[in-house]
Amino acid sequence: MNKKAKRIELMTNDGQVILSLLMVEKEIDLGSRNNGSEKAKMTEAQEKYLLNILAEQGIKGDKANQHLLELFKVKSLKDVTKSRTSEMIKSLLQEKGDDQNKNNLPL
Repeated sequence: MNKKAKRIELMTNDGQVILSLLMVEKEIDLGSRNNGSEKAKMTEAQEKYLLNILAEQGIKGDKANQHLLELFKVKSLKDVTKSRTSEMIKSLLQEKGDDQNKNNLPL
């Protein structure tokens, strides 16, 4: 497979190469424009945020983890996507009536 490449060189004033970079062309699909969040998994920050929301509702520890599994209808939180988690955070905050923090979400 032939790839197109461009070399970028950083040189001193006298023409000595200091740094040489090779840039290779690669086609990517920008059609969905979801920044990979449809496939990306829940982040640690998102999980902690969800657990904090549940803790404020009095659901803590193993009960909180079990509650999240039931909410997402999964066997493991590793199966939950980042975008689905974002939707769940927004939903839980709306239920709680907490609009003050919605601009600081770990989405």
